[in-house]
Amino acid sequence: MTFKLPIWFLVIKNNFERFGKFMASIFNFIFLIPVYFVGVGIVSVIGKINGKEFLNLGPKGVDNKETYWKTYDLRKEENEAYYRMF
Repeated sequence: MTFKLPIWFLVIKNNFERFGKFMASIFNFIFLIPVYFVGVGIVSVIGKINGKEFLNLGPKGVDNKETYWKTYDLRKEENEAYYRMF
């Protein structure tokens, strides 16, 4: 003998779930937008004061800053050097 829930109960349950998800999305939007702007804003202001550039969007080759990239030429280095890169 199995117990089946009445259809009206399932409809009410479904509507409560939808309402809960809707309210969660509204509250998340309201509470997380200020957190995002405060967090990113503070880091951005501190970075600007210290002269940090988080995104270098200028054209390539304009600033010749040092980089960690290393060009590898397989003909010049031994194969053993590639096994111990890090």
